[in-house]
Amino acid sequence: MANYIRTSASFSDLVNSEIKAANQLQFADSCDLPSVEEALKAGRDGVTEYVSGFVGSLAQQYDRDGYLTPKQVSSLMSQRKAESVDVERNLNSKHIGSIREVMVLTLKLNRVIEYRVKPAYMGDNGLRRVSLFQDEAGNEICYRGFSKSIADCIEGNAYRIKCEIKDWTEYQGCKQTVIKRPAVLFEAQFNARPQVDLRKDTDVVVKSSTRQKKRIKSA
Repeated sequence: MANYIRTSASFSDLVNSEIKAANQLQFADSCDLPSVEEALKAGRDGVTEYVSGFVGSLAQQYDRDGYLTPKQVSSLMSQRKAESVDVERNLNSKHIGSIREVMVLTLKLNRVIEYRVKPAYMGDNGLRRVSLFQDEAGNEICYRGFSKSIADCIEGNAYRIKCEIKDWTEYQGCKQTVIKRPAVLFEAQFNARPQVDLRKDTDVVVKSSTRQKKRIKSA
């Protein structure tokens, strides 16, 4: 078993960097490091900021101490596997609303995924559920939990759902809006309005002006 040492604010920067380097060497021998580091990208927002939630906390710990525990690695990779879905991803997906805003949205349920992780507390059976939606503009919406209100929702159907915006995240290059407290109001008609792919190269032709300058007559 690896003997990791945590960094500390009471240590010098040099000592902390040495501790982190030693931890990383041990950690690299204990796991599939490229896969773990790829999964941790979802927890970072920019260079030094971290998204709130489980993956963000793991990314922050790894960047600080240079390792994760076997339990943390198992949970991280289980979540990553669960969110690797077959539905077509929308690279133009945008974050919607604002954090803590309550909204009523028309959402189509793309897929419900259940998986198990190592129990985290007394009475926890380790079961986790992820519900992946999209709105009519193609933006990805994610709910993690067991709300009874959406328990009977059918994959491929659309619903008017009242919810609260919990977080903005990014997964595999696609922006996701995480919601909480979803409440289905009724089944709805889904009118897809695909967004324009602004990343595609477009040919822009700039025409030179043919307007001639007016000649000012001399007095």
